[in-house]
Amino acid sequence: MKLEKLGLSLSLICAIHCVSLPLLLTLAPLVGQSFWADPVVENTLLVSSVFIAAYTLGKDYISIHKRASALFTAALGFGIILITKTLLPANYEPVMMAIGGGVTAWAYYLNWKLRRLTVCTKGCQVSHKPTTMMRAMQEA
Repeated sequence: MKLEKLGLSLSLICAIHCVSLPLLLTLAPLVGQSFWADPVVENTLLVSSVFIAAYTLGKDYISIHKRASALFTAALGFGIILITKTLLPANYEPVMMAIGGGVTAWAYYLNWKLRRLTVCTKGCQVSHKPTTMMRAMQEA
């Protein structure tokens, strides 16, 4: 669960970074900090987020809930980021990167909900809270 929180945090940091980057770039000369505009920082956040998401969401998919919606949502978020960094003009980057980071953060939320709503038959350590809606989904 700690790795999942780290992945969620990185996704949110990435989204905040992308939204605030234009402001930070204008203030950077005044403060003397161009650290946030460094491509190494962006790429480190992105690569770390991808690996953590693949591990945590993939592990939960395989061992707990067997529902791919969180994985697909994360793939969509990272796809938006990849397309933005490779194909779109630079003026779209702040908004689209924030959307990609937000979609990836949403994937962690979906995974958390799926973990909570999954009825476990093996006595795992996750505290589950099955609902009527989840039972109906499992029966369908």
